Amino acid sequence: MFIKNIVRKLEGLIYILLGVVAATVVFIPFTSFSTDNLAEIIEEITEVLLFAIIILLPVPTIFNKYIKSPNYNSLNKIVYVLKNIHIALEILFIGLRILHMEINLLFESIEWDFEMVTSILLSLILIPTVIYAILRVNNSKKYRKIHRFFLTLTYLTFIIHLFH
Repeated sequence: MFIKNIVRKLEGLIYILLGVVAATVVFIPFTSFSTDNLAEIIEEITEVLLFAIIILLPVPTIFNKYIKSPNYNSLNKIVYVLKNIHIALEILFIGLRILHMEINLLFESIEWDFEMVTSILLSLILIPTVIYAILRVNNSKKYRKIHRFFLTLTYLTFIIHLFH
């Protein structure tokens, strides 16, 4: 019961943060900044949050598949919490991704380099990943492999985008 309450509160906080992100996405194009410092701060925050979310999302799968621990009860609670908030985290990831792209397009000059190409590719790969994630809600077995394929492509593209 205690863990379920924590999960509900975390999920609520994530949705509140998603609301803030959505409001920021709407208001930034209509806001004139005297300097680009605020845009840079928002961009840095979104980059850190995107990285944190992309690290948190595979934790349940990794724990279940590869880690056998004497503290299994503790790990099981962490896995339970992360599994139950993963949809909210994924929605937040997409919202932050949109905000990150919007800030880049509005406040930075567009340069066609490897980072821009991987950014566009990441956005394009996210579309079928989300579509198959939604389809998995009703028929998990049928769409599991294709969803995991696009999810793996998303992770690879994100890693290449970050570390190139």
